[in-house]
Parts: sequence; structure tokens; C-alpha cells
Amino acid sequence: MTPKKSAIELLAPARDLACGLAALSHGADALYVGASRFGARQAAGNSLDDISRLIEAAHFYSARVYVTLNTLLFDRELPQVEDLVHQLYHRGADAIIFQDMALLEMDLPPIALHASTQADNRRPEKIRFLEEAGVEQVVLARELSLQEIAEIRRRTERIALEVFVHGSLCVSYSGRCFASHRWGGRSANRGACAQPCRLPYRVTTPGGKEIAGETHLLSLKDLCNGPNLEDLLRAGATSFKIEGRLKDINYVKNVTAWYRQALDRILEKEPSWRRSSCGSEVFSFDPAPEKSFSRGFTDHFLHRRQKKATTLGTPKAVGVPLAKVLRVGKGYFTLPAWTDPGNGDGFCFFTARGELEGFRADRVEPEKTGKTGNPEWYRVYARFGSHLRAGTQLYRNHHQFFVRQVEKSRGTRTIDLRVSISGATSSAGEPLLVVTATDEEGLSSRMERSIPPSQRSGEAPSPDRGRANLERQFSRWGNSPFRIRELSLDLSDPPLVPLSWINSLRRDLAEAHQKKRSSRRPPDAVRPGRGTAPFPTDSEEPSLNITNTMARNFYRRHGVAGEIPPAPDILPREASREDEPADGSDRPVMICRYCLRHELGICPRERKPTGEAPAPPASPLLLEGPPGTLEARFDCTRCEMRLYLTSRQSGPEQAPVAQEGPE
Repeated sequence: MTPKKSAIELLAPARDLACGLAALSHGADALYVGASRFGARQAAGNSLDDISRLIEAAHFYSARVYVTLNTLLFDRELPQVEDLVHQLYHRGADAIIFQDMALLEMDLPPIALHASTQADNRRPEKIRFLEEAGVEQVVLARELSLQEIAEIRRRTERIALEVFVHGSLCVSYSGRCFASHRWGGRSANRGACAQPCRLPYRVTTPGGKEIAGETHLLSLKDLCNGPNLEDLLRAGATSFKIEGRLKDINYVKNVTAWYRQALDRILEKEPSWRRSSCGSEVFSFDPAPEKSFSRGFTDHFLHRRQKKATTLGTPKAVGVPLAKVLRVGKGYFTLPAWTDPGNGDGFCFFTARGELEGFRADRVEPEKTGKTGNPEWYRVYARFGSHLRAGTQLYRNHHQFFVRQVEKSRGTRTIDLRVSISGATSSAGEPLLVVTATDEEGLSSRMERSIPPSQRSGEAPSPDRGRANLERQFSRWGNSPFRIRELSLDLSDPPLVPLSWINSLRRDLAEAHQKKRSSRRPPDAVRPGRGTAPFPTDSEEPSLNITNTMARNFYRRHGVAGEIPPAPDILPREASREDEPADGSDRPVMICRYCLRHELGICPRERKPTGEAPAPPASPLLLEGPPGTLEARFDCTRCEMRLYLTSRQSGPEQAPVAQEGPE
């Protein structure tokens, strides 16, 4: 159970400075952003100057910025990483997200360390070990159930639990996928995943019997745990992470705003939890995550093992099911009126052969009927090819009107102020006006100013007018990031001063308070000395992912004995031979909780209806696709699937870096 008074954090992705600022204005409590190198998104690096600007903007709202250095590291890179952490600390970064245990051996500044999901954080023993090693927050594996999260919380003390709540899913446990490296030399653990899981495969038995034709059986739907936020809170999670450091700014605005509203509704009814940053947001659109990029949604393993967890027809976003086509004419088709299509909308459908086709609407015209004049259907003109038929299920994957609303949204985030105005006398005996602003976190700024001689108390022709002017002008904070919540005047005889004088005082007070908030930096992290607590080696499979000397020393110091095999990512592809033995001594390229046999309905552990033939035993299956042949072996005791690359086609060495993959 999440402890009372816990600070609850909505953690949003920042591909770049613009996306980070948009996430802040649309409700993020924290941001995660990639540095120029060493992040698990090679295409999402940022300069130190941009990260500094993001930190300054975030700290104004008491929001935090976490920098991802979560790739495996080589020996030659260790000094660069250590120097980069020092630079980030001095610029005010709140935490480093890491995968490589070498960081726990470095001479680092007192900055918080968060263990990336790439570190394979799925067992209580591992999380407890990381807590004892000084890690402040851990990003849990996406595959965990509510019960497993609650058990981790029960068996740990201080470490904060971060969970993914939205975005793309990897089919393998994060940090335990080596398929991209084996296929094309591009390591997912080094931020260059080529996404072989998103490719189509044909599934057969070792004897050649076809189980499934060419489909995307390893391409999972996207995660959406919006309906489960309160359950996750009660299980012990306090940080809710949105995937998407390569998603565009509209995705960041829309999804962040939606989760902000969902979390706020929970916090309003449960005062024992509080938001970890401050401010209130106003959006100019109604957030709808289904209208941003998605492959359809799943809550994965949170409640139970699911079927239909994959996007069989395509790894692309098909959008929201809209309606079936009413009729097709020359260059147009019709849709029911309630679908409300618009010019520029994007549509897609599956042909009779199961292939995805998409197009944009060039022009939409309502067709009216009867005396009411209301449209009964819409005629959509578009270049949609020859496969669209009446009765075809249509999906909308681009809602032009909604997209324009999101594009225009700047988001307004303001901090509440209580302002008090009183009088005082200077050391020289001059009357002063004293204004104090106290924000919702209790931070105060005070400003006093000498009242103009001609307007001093006792000389004002109308005290009531003087009071009204002060109240009116101090209620107008314009484009400042503040909003007046309470105004009190402790003046028996308010002076009638010029409005320009009042406005100048208010602006100076706002500027002073803004600087005070922005100049704060997070407290230094306090980590324990380097201990020797034993590492739970039985929680690591198939290796410890060691690619450098420091990481090896870390594991040795924590009791890992015997020969430690090098991480697959450090070996050339040719080092993993295609004629390796099939007795389990070779290395899997993926370890998955997702099970192909369960997805196909042939799990031997599932109870079959009376009279139905039992499923065959859990013998291997073969997946034939562009990377080559993958052999799927099933461990029914652990309820896991392991994939082995038994033959390899040419890899994607020259292909662009994947647009998503492990965070």
C-alpha cells in the first residue's frame, strides 16, 4: 500500500526541450530526458544547455527532471559518463536513470539514482538489493501484476516504485532482449533496437505443420493503465510513467493531460496522497489518448494473463474503430452521420487479404434528408484504391479537428498565491506599503515600497477608492505563472496611489517570487557506503549483462562467484553460432512472460471444454520471418517463453534507428 502523505508523480517523456515544456504545461510532475549520449533512445539526445533550460522551467513548479543514461557501457566510455553525471548534477538534474551497475562503482556527486526497467526489475529480492545499494527509485518491469507490485512494496522500505502506465510495450522483459543485436548488430541495450518483434512471422511445429500464417504475433498492443491508477497506488506505486521519448509533441500534450486529470480525480477523493509538484493546469481541448498513436490498448499482465494482446494485422497504429462503410461510389464513400468525419481525417482498413490500407479524406460533404435538414450520412471524397467495399470496417487514425485543437493548446499552469497588503514605517519615518505573496507550497516573497509623498495616508481623498484600486490591480496577474487565491488588506486608510504604481509593485513582486522559485535546487541524495550485501543471482537470467570492468567488480564485490559470461551485446554477432546446441546451453535472444501458445489457444495448462481434444505438450514452435528462424521454447513451470535465433537472414545494419524500443 502506498504510504499516507506520499507524493504521487506523473512522469512524462521529453524528446526535446519543446516536448518537455509542453509536458510541464499539460500536467507533468516530472520529466525524463535523454542526454546527448548513453540513453536508450539514440535518436532522442539533448544538449546540456537544453537540459538546463528544462530543469529551470521544471523546478519553478517543484517538478523534477531525470536524465537517462540507461545503456550498457564499455570501459572506454566510463570516464565520459562519470564526467557527464557531474555536469548534470551541477546544472540541477534531479536524478540519473541507469542500467549499468558500473555507476554504483563510480565517484559520483550526491545525485539520486533510478534503476531503469532495462535493469530487469521484476523480483522483490532484486529491488531490495538495489534499495540497499542506494538506489532511490526503481522502474518496475511492465509485466508485473498488482499482487507482485504489492509484494515488492511489502518487502522494501524506502525505495520509490515507478510503473509504466501508457505507451509501447516490448514483448521481451526489458534488458533481456538481444534479438536486434543478434540479427543486425544493433543492441537494444545500447539504444539502437531494430524492432524484430514488430515483424511478421509464420509459426510452425518442428515437423513443418503450420500453426499460424504470417502475422505479427510478437507485436504487442500498447499499454493503457488509466483505469487502474488507483489500484496501482494501493499496490504501492508512486510514480506513473508515460512511454514516448520519440513520440511527437501532440502525443505528449494529449496523453499527459489525460493522465493528469485522471490522477487529480483520485487525489481529490484521497487526501492522504498528494501531488508531488505544484500548480493547476487548464487545457483548451478534451484529452483523449485513443486519438494519439496507439496499436490498440491492453493492461498487459496487471490483472491476469490476456489473450488477443497482439496486433496481428499490423504493427502500425490503426486508430479508433469508426463505422462500417455504407456504400462506395466513384471517388467517394458514405459514413453514418454520428461519425462526424472531417476534411483531412486519416482512415484505414484491412483488405480481404488482411493487408492494411490507409488514406486521407480530401473533402467531406453532409447529405441532408427530410424537413429537419440534419445530415443522415456523410459523403467522403478520397483516393482510397479499389479494395474498399460497402460493409468494410473503417478506422480513423488521424482526427484532423482534434489534432488542430491539440496543436493550438499551449496549456496554462499557474501557482496559487495568497497576497496580504499592509502598512509600515521606514527607519526614516516614511510610510510604506508592504506586500507579501505566499504560494501553495508556503514559499513567501516580501516587497515594501515607499508611498509617493502626495498620496500618503491621511491625504487620500477616498480611502474606499484606494482600497478598491489595490484589490482590483492585485487580482490581475495577467500572463504571469501565478493566480490569486486570496487577497487580504490590513490597512485602515488605504492610499490612493496611481494604478501604474500599483502595477509596477505587483510586477516586481511576481518577478522576485518567480526568481526565488526557479533558483531552488533539489537536496543532495544520501547514499550508503559501498557495502557487500549479497546479490540475488537467481533473479538474473541469462546473464548479468556485464560489458565493462567496473560492473564486473560491482558484482564480484556483492558475492557473484565463478565465471560470469559476457553480455551478448558485447560479443560480435558471429560469436553466437547458428550451430549452437539446442539443449539450453545456448542463449535466448528474448525472455518473455508473453506466451505464444497461450495467444494461439494451445496452452497445455488451460482447461479445455468437455469433449475438446487436449492441447499438445509444450514442445518448441518455430517462427519464420525476416530475421530468420526463431525457436520458441516454453517453460511452463515459470510460465515463460524463450526465443532462440537458430538461423539468421541478413540484418538491418544500415537501417534507421527504430522509432521505439526499450526505455
